[in-house]
Amino acid sequence: CDLVMAAAGATFSTPFVQLGLVPEAGSSMLLPAAVGMAVANEMLLAGRVLDATEAVNFGLASRVFSSADLLGKVHATAINVAASAPNSMKETKGLIRHGRDQMLEHMQKESVLFAAQLKSTEFAEVVQAKMLKRMPIFD
Repeated sequence: CDLVMAAAGATFSTPFVQLGLVPEAGSSMLLPAAVGMAVANEMLLAGRVLDATEAVNFGLASRVFSSADLLGKVHATAINVAASAPNSMKETKGLIRHGRDQMLEHMQKESVLFAAQLKSTEFAEVVQAKMLKRMPIFD
């Protein structure tokens, strides 16, 4: 995401391992870059959920607004961005993203692991446990 703003009651989570899955869409690379390795590990491995203020403090979001104000603030920001010089915007975004050349390769690896995990007994156990409203049991 180019710009991330959150409502005061928003939460940010990555429940992959709790669902018997692995991260996908580059999240195992992007999240540590955004919030730092320690917080990313806590989120990805231990299921830590960040509230909106924590997300701002860790750099995952830029601003927090009340639910009532969020849409208006986002709209005003979108109007400001849309009024910017298009090529300048494109080149600036390219500069910000420069150095993420490994992202495609990383996402492909995540995709392979994610697909494999969907077929795993771990994932099947998580799904069954959720349906039966119990904790999963892993051998």
